Amino acid sequence: MTLVAGAERIRGGAMGLFITNDLLPRAISLAGGMGMTSVEGIDHIVARLLQRGDPTNSILRTVDEFEDRFDAHELSDYVRSLYVPGGIPKGQPFRQLPMFGTNPDKRIEGLNVFAGYWIVRAAKMGRYLKGPEVKIAANKLEEVQTTVMAVTFGEMLADVDEIEISAGLPFQMRENIRKLCALESVNYNLDVHHGTDEKSEQFKRHVVRFNPRKHIGRLDHELKEPRITGVASSNIAARVLTDQNRHPNAIDQLKIELPQKTGGHSTKPRKIDYNERGEYKYGPKDEIDLELVRGLTGKMGIPFTLAGGFSTPEAVKEAIELGAQSATVATPFQYCEESGLPQNVKRAIINQILKGNMDVFIDPKISPTYYAFRVDRNIEGVPSIGDVDIYEDWSANHRSCTIGRLRERTTHKGRLTWICKAEPVEDYLRKGGKIEDTVGAGCLCENLLSAVDLGQTHKDGYEVPPLYSSGTEVSFLPRILNGRKSYTAKNVVEFLVSGLR
Repeated sequence: MTLVAGAERIRGGAMGLFITNDLLPRAISLAGGMGMTSVEGIDHIVARLLQRGDPTNSILRTVDEFEDRFDAHELSDYVRSLYVPGGIPKGQPFRQLPMFGTNPDKRIEGLNVFAGYWIVRAAKMGRYLKGPEVKIAANKLEEVQTTVMAVTFGEMLADVDEIEISAGLPFQMRENIRKLCALESVNYNLDVHHGTDEKSEQFKRHVVRFNPRKHIGRLDHELKEPRITGVASSNIAARVLTDQNRHPNAIDQLKIELPQKTGGHSTKPRKIDYNERGEYKYGPKDEIDLELVRGLTGKMGIPFTLAGGFSTPEAVKEAIELGAQSATVATPFQYCEESGLPQNVKRAIINQILKGNMDVFIDPKISPTYYAFRVDRNIEGVPSIGDVDIYEDWSANHRSCTIGRLRERTTHKGRLTWICKAEPVEDYLRKGGKIEDTVGAGCLCENLLSAVDLGQTHKDGYEVPPLYSSGTEVSFLPRILNGRKSYTAKNVVEFLVSGLR
């Protein structure tokens, strides 16, 4: 294992669903950086890879180890039941998993435990589980909430080194992680919006309960507490995350995302405004006060990392000079050989960037959440939801919410209700939603699975289109390629730290 000098200054960013697979974060960590997996939708990813015949045999290999290490026979048998030898024929719909709610099916909860274990274990030890072992972080969206504890427990069984909580506040994590170390049951409080009810259910506390002993019979080692990284995209969030009076020692590191430049989901501007293309327009109120950040983290005695546009050696050097311990980088790694993006898509996007006509749109509506989302548009030779005609066809004829990770929890007619802007409009309205909220919304869960060639096919033969997302800063690419047709994660690390030597 040959480390790149200065690589400890580079953290891989989480991207999409399985773009940051097991290979990419492992490659970053092998070079000396901190690789990070993305665990959202990891249960569906495991289920669909198994239905594809587990092409690398990594999942079946790992479930055998999991069963032996933790005496987890029932859970392991369910995981194996999803396996289709040779894989399902192309065009056949994937077997759909039940949605995860406040009282999840034990098998689906267990699948989330195993899936969290598999992705971290494969990244740390390699697909053959033979090492060498590397440090790995795992990113999850706090906003999803329902699966957080099950997946976290699986990650901890695999000795995850760090957990990054984005799209929400991590204040429930520390206590619950300590309980999981002792195999104690935990409760995770759900955020519920008032919806159409003025009273009743809006004041009731809703929780997801998780008992780790339901899924394993024994531990073969003492579980460790992973470091917790909180994510802030505003000065207000930075203050909240470092408030030692209200939330002492909630985080071990602060990640600052610059909303003007970060890829994927990003926070809305403080003052809602749009440019001539209909994109969110960020202004002075959205600027991060890095002197404030240095003071807050310095007083707390924790490091901070910067994310959003740090994709060149000059930008990385600037981040370090501004006081950051590291730069968190995503888009340059997205097109490298190890990422989960299909090779033909990587080549098409690389060609588009080299031609100088890459179009990344800061879409204010495509995500069912309240966040902005960057969408790659009009990629030559690669149809996607970023093409207006493809989106309009999906919206008019094929709307659905079958995975439900980004559903909003609300109240309607005295009951807890799960509602998604991407579901059929009549269903959304029946649950108390507003028609204007459905305009422009997409099914990110399925669109992002399609982006890694794990997309669903509807019963009528319709194939859910993919969604691709890049950061707005892509000028780095010719410099990384340096005459090559492709590049590796190690090439990216070497490029990014070249300005620190």
